[in-house]
Amino acid sequence: ESTAELTNQAEPFVTQISIQQNSITMTSLSLFVSLVLVGTLVYPGNASPEPLGKPCSELEVGDYIILRDRPTRLTEVSSTGSRVSIVGEQVFTGERAEDTCPADHRYYRPEMVENEYQVIDYEGGMLDLMDDDGETFNLMVDRPVDANILEEIQEAVSSGDGDVYVTVLERQADGQQRPVSFRVEE
Repeated sequence: ESTAELTNQAEPFVTQISIQQNSITMTSLSLFVSLVLVGTLVYPGNASPEPLGKPCSELEVGDYIILRDRPTRLTEVSSTGSRVSIVGEQVFTGERAEDTCPADHRYYRPEMVENEYQVIDYEGGMLDLMDDDGETFNLMVDRPVDANILEEIQEAVSSGDGDVYVTVLERQADGQQRPVSFRVEE
């Protein structure tokens, strides 16, 4: 729908806001209209909203949060009074991310799932995988953050010392996947 149609649908709400504040930017109006009409938070990347996690004061190393619009695994958590400092690695880029927040602040919590698959083959950034039901699929892996693990997987597959199993981390909201570990079963 166009902005004009949304504005017409939200006209009673716009009047209410205009009374409360003398000026309102179009961005704020658009966000407000989206919140009122959709009834949910607008989330980056057109993904569905993910649930709010626990308060920052309860965060622990290894927890996943959305930090700077990306799923991040926490590597350091420290608190000073009512402030909490967090440091993490963004799951799909490997970049370091950090923030300081009030102890009662809550970040979105990405729904992350780990699954293990048998590696059938690996060639040119493409993992051929098989699940427990015998279904096969391809996983394109071309992120620089995955370079080291891919070299190790390729060596394990090439050596033929046993079956290679890879653990894949998947974000439920958008289906992004990344291999995070592997093992060889003789």
